[in-house]
Amino acid sequence: MQLDPELEARLIEQEHRVVRVVQNYFDRKKWPVDDPRRSAARNAVLWRVLAPGTAAVAAGGAVAAATLVVLVWQTRLIAEQNEAFKEQNQKLQIQIDQQADQDTARRRTEIIAVLYETTRGVSGALEPRANPRTRAEATLEFVRLERQRLTKLRERVPEYQRQVSFSQARLDGLNLDNADFSVVSFVGAFLENTSFHRANLLGADLRASQLVSTSFRNAVVRGANFEGSSLLQVSMAHADLRDGRLNSVTLIDCEFLGADLRGADLTGLRAMDRPSNFRFANIAGAKGLEPQLRAQMLAQGAVEMADDSAWTAFRAERGLR
Repeated sequence: MQLDPELEARLIEQEHRVVRVVQNYFDRKKWPVDDPRRSAARNAVLWRVLAPGTAAVAAGGAVAAATLVVLVWQTRLIAEQNEAFKEQNQKLQIQIDQQADQDTARRRTEIIAVLYETTRGVSGALEPRANPRTRAEATLEFVRLERQRLTKLRERVPEYQRQVSFSQARLDGLNLDNADFSVVSFVGAFLENTSFHRANLLGADLRASQLVSTSFRNAVVRGANFEGSSLLQVSMAHADLRDGRLNSVTLIDCEFLGADLRGADLTGLRAMDRPSNFRFANIAGAKGLEPQLRAQMLAQGAVEMADDSAWTAFRAERGLR
C-alpha cells in the first residue's frame, strides 16, 4: 500500500531518528522537484540540527573545546613561568653561594690573623696577640670552615687532596679537649701547654711541631705522624697510638702510661737522660724498636699483647681508661 505523498511528507518531516533523517535526506533526489517529500526531508535535517537539544549539545561542545584551548594555553603559560622562576632561583642561589663564599673567605682571613699574629711581650719575646680562649674558639671554627671549603673544592676537582693546616700557628696554651682534628696538619705549630684530652687526631701530621708539656691523654692519635719531633714532658697516657709514626723522635720525660703502641713505627726512637714512663704501655708489634730500649720499656712495666681481648681485659684489671 502506497501512502499519500502529503501524508508521507508529514511523517518524514516529523522523523527524529538520525539514521532515518539522513537516509530520507539522500533519498529526496528520487522524488520530483515539486514533491512535498523533498522539502520535508530537508526540513527534518534542519530541525534535527537546530533542535534545542542538539543546539545545547553543540553549544556545550563548543564551550568545552574553548575551555580546553584556554586550559592548554594557561598550562603553557604556567610552564613558561615555572621555567622563568627556576632560572631566577638558580641565579639567586648563585648569588647566595657567592656571598657565602665571600663571607667565608673574609672570616677565614680574620681567623688566620687571630692564630698567627704576635706581639712583643714584657720579656721581649713574641707572644700571641689574642687570648687563649679566643684562639681556641678560632681553632675549632677554622677546622669547620676549612672542611666545608675543601669539600666544595673536591666536588669540583676530585683529585684535590689538600688538608686542613695549622702550619706554624700559635696554638700554645689552648684547651682543645674532645675536638675532632682527624687528618689535620700541625706541622711546625706551637703546641706548648696545649691539651688534646680525648681529642681525635687520627692520621694527624705533627712533624716539627713544638711539643712541650702537651697533653694527649686518652686521645685517639692512631696513625699520627710525629716523625723527627722532640717531645718534652708530653703526656700520651692511655692514648691510642697504634700504627703511629714516632720514628726519629726524641723523648724527654714523657708519659706513656697504658698507651697503645701496637704496630707503631719506633725506628730511631731516642729516650734522653730523663727517662719516659712506659708502664703498662702495649708495644706489641712495634716496628724498629731497638733491643736495649725495648728491654728498658719492659723493665718499666710495658707489655706485649697483640690480642685485643687480652689487652682490653688487662686494662680493665688495672683500671686503665
